[in-house]
Amino acid sequence: MSICAIEPVRLALQKRGASDSWNLQLDKLSFDLDRPSGNKIRALDSVLSSYRDARTRRHLDQACRSQEGFRARLRAQFDTCYHEVCFVNHARLLMHLGRCSVLENVGLACERTSGLPTIPGTAVKGLVSTWACWEANQQPDGSLPTEIAPAAAQRSRFPSMAEWVLGSNDAGGSTSAGMVVFAGGCPLAPPNLTLDILTPHGSGDPKPNPFLAIEAGTMWVFPLLLRDRNPEARAALDLAARWLAEALQQVGIGAKTAAGYGRFRALKAA
Repeated sequence: MSICAIEPVRLALQKRGASDSWNLQLDKLSFDLDRPSGNKIRALDSVLSSYRDARTRRHLDQACRSQEGFRARLRAQFDTCYHEVCFVNHARLLMHLGRCSVLENVGLACERTSGLPTIPGTAVKGLVSTWACWEANQQPDGSLPTEIAPAAAQRSRFPSMAEWVLGSNDAGGSTSAGMVVFAGGCPLAPPNLTLDILTPHGSGDPKPNPFLAIEAGTMWVFPLLLRDRNPEARAALDLAARWLAEALQQVGIGAKTAAGYGRFRALKAA
């Protein structure tokens, strides 16, 4: 049995019934590492109780308001060089599943201080980069080649403005940054978390693997902004927004997208 916190901390958590920092509890203060999966489920149930605690929800509500204030300042500062893409995840979402934690494959991307679940900007830019590469290598019948050669994946060879939007990805090293800054995705309200289970079926007895997931139905905003205030650069912002919208709806973001996780749909005016 591996104890991940000293005994007084464990007793304090039991007495209080929840942790003030649910993500700290997930990353550092979950117990019974290296024990059967049933113990892992009980540890995650305890983490969920902390996340759903009224005190935690107040912290998360404040974090959402702080994020909205930050976006308002970006809108005022960048004006027409700022754009928001708003979507709702209509499938469960798994972000940063391999995040460092005392429990294997249960992590979620979240703000370190507030614990608010987020979608990192690196993940958003990576998704857009992949989509731009696929678009550039699409064959006349709409299909993709079975393998995309490294040379064909260099943005400088794309017929689109991918290198302008995303920056250089030359094999010899990056020579320029992209015009568009991807600030990641933030929920408009604290999302609901749930316990999900994957049961691999291979040789030997199947072992259920529990993990945390963001429930469907959360509204997200993805801010994009331009480094250059030149009005002509607006085309790069519009292209990045289109690629992001298409990729979120057609491919999804995060882990296990091939199994249907991480899919989004656009918000309607209503």
